[in-house]
Amino acid sequence: MDIWRDRGAKKNGRSGQPQAGVDVYGRQRQRWIGVQCKQKDNQLRKMVTVKELEHEVREALNFKPKLAGFILATTGAADAKVQQRARELTDDHHAKGLFTVEVCSWEDIWHKIYEREELLRRIGPLYWPRHCKLFEEALISKRAHQLPPPPRDFADRAGELAKLLQVFDRGGLSISGLHGMGGIGKTALALKLAEILTRNTLMAKSIWTLRGKSTSPIGIRCHVARHKFLASERQAPKGPTRAACNVSVSSTR
Repeated sequence: MDIWRDRGAKKNGRSGQPQAGVDVYGRQRQRWIGVQCKQKDNQLRKMVTVKELEHEVREALNFKPKLAGFILATTGAADAKVQQRARELTDDHHAKGLFTVEVCSWEDIWHKIYEREELLRRIGPLYWPRHCKLFEEALISKRAHQLPPPPRDFADRAGELAKLLQVFDRGGLSISGLHGMGGIGKTALALKLAEILTRNTLMAKSIWTLRGKSTSPIGIRCHVARHKFLASERQAPKGPTRAACNVSVSSTR
């Protein structure tokens, strides 16, 4: 259905009924196409044979209305001899006004599925539930570690930004920290810096931690050749002061 862009594609009959060599049929460019499915994945090193192909092609000649194309789809691997025979049958049929013959191995089928993300999302949990679950968990974990954008109204931190960018410009290993009372914009400043570094392709050598209140530096050995940026909070002073609005920047190499 997805490949042919035909919402009318259907399975042919039901189990036990004669199917004239066609399991699934549909229309492509207003022409009837039939597919015969051969499952080989439970048979080690098994592939569709030339004899099987010829038998299914003979069966498909009985399908009504007349087919314009016939596809033998298999979960087995591709085989040069079977592909050659499919080409020969296509040439022979062309001279007689009959359908084309094509063999699709599992590699061919997988590429078709992989190119269609929505199709993969629909059938993946049905056929590969464990793989899809692990993949979804990995995506959730990845999203959880993505930094959010800075506040839209971010302003008045040009001095601190310049000081932090100088640390990155020097290269090498460094640990930088932002200090100040809670709620004055340390995290916003860190997110703004991340946005700037992302545009400058420097995030690849940065590790960001926007949570935590530890005053002990993280071991340098764990982050060799990387930057460690730590936004930490300390206890706010009891009374409001002008200094409480400041964010201090400290770095060590």
